[in-house]
Amino acid sequence: MAFTVGYALLGALAVALLLIPGLAYVIYHKPQKIYHNKWLEKISNAYGKRIDKIMHTPKK
Repeated sequence: MAFTVGYALLGALAVALLLIPGLAYVIYHKPQKIYHNKWLEKISNAYGKRIDKIMHTPKK
């Protein structure tokens, strides 16, 4: 009975690590339309410029 439980655990581990991710990739791998949020891009660019300025001119 111990061998049966061990084989069942190994089989469940193999399914969880190999079969499920492969099936999920096949099912959910569809090209997605890229959405560009203009406000978020503006904020991100302003933040990046501010961080660059702060990093290049530290306070003494």
